Amino acid sequence: MKELLHKLLFEDVDIPSMPEIATKILAALEDKHSSVHKIANLVLKDQSLTANILRIANTPYYQTGKHVTKINDAIMSLGMHNLIPLISIIMLRQQLMSKTIDNELLEHSCKVSIISSLLATEVDIKKEEALIAGLLHDVGILIIFFNAPSTYNALKLKVQTDKIAFVQAENEILGGDHCHIGSLLAKKWNFPPIYDYVIKHHHDTDVSEGKLTYEDKLCYLVRVADHIVFEAGIGIGQSYEKNLPRLLSVLRIGKETYDSAVGKIQEIDCIA
Repeated sequence: MKELLHKLLFEDVDIPSMPEIATKILAALEDKHSSVHKIANLVLKDQSLTANILRIANTPYYQTGKHVTKINDAIMSLGMHNLIPLISIIMLRQQLMSKTIDNELLEHSCKVSIISSLLATEVDIKKEEALIAGLLHDVGILIIFFNAPSTYNALKLKVQTDKIAFVQAENEILGGDHCHIGSLLAKKWNFPPIYDYVIKHHHDTDVSEGKLTYEDKLCYLVRVADHIVFEAGIGIGQSYEKNLPRLLSVLRIGKETYDSAVGKIQEIDCIA
C-alpha cells in the first residue's frame, strides 16, 4: 500500500497506454482532411468496439431519434470529440474484465452514466456528454485495480466492514484517492478537459455559490446521479455526497424529476 501511495503522491501511477485503435482515431481526428467515413472504418475493424458504440448510441435514456444501425450515424450522434474518451473507457474495461474486475463497479458507472443522461436535459447539459462523463467518473478505481489488486481488495473490505464510501477508505489507507489518479489518466489519454474536470472533482463536497460554469454543471449532475445509484444499493460502499439538497437547488432539479430518476434505476439495462 505504501508503494501505491508513493506512486500516487509523485504522479508515477502505472497508467496503461492508450489503446492502439484510440491512438489511430486520435491521429485521424487531428487530420483536417479526415472524414466520419474514414473514422468509422477504423472503428469497424474492431467488432466488439463497434457493437459497444452502437449499443451506447441506442441507449433508451440517451437516444432521441430513430434507432441507429450504422456506425457513421452513431459517431455523429455521440459527437466526434467524444470518441477518444468513449473508445478508451470501452477498451480499458474490456482489458480489465479479463482480470475479473468487480461487476458491481462496472454496473455502478454504467448506471451513473444513464441517470446522468436522463437528467441532462433538465440542466441544459448535452446528453452525450452526460453519458460519457458518467462512464468515466470512476476510471481512477479501475487504475487502482490495474496497479494493485490486493490494495483494491483491502479498500473494498474496509468499505464493507466500516460501511463508508470508497473515497473515504482510500484517503484513510492511501492518503489519496481515485479522483486524482483518474485525472492523470485523462491527461495522458488526451480526454477533453470537461471530462478531466468531472473525474477530478466528482467527490468534492462544496457547491458553488456563484454562476455555474458548464464544467460545474456537468460535474454536479454526475454527483447527483452517483448518489442516486449508491442509494439504490448499486456500487461498492456508500454515497459520499454531503450536499445533495444544495446540488438539486443550483441545478434546479425538482423533487418530481429526482424521484422519477430514482424510480427508473432498477429498470435500466446496463451497457457496461
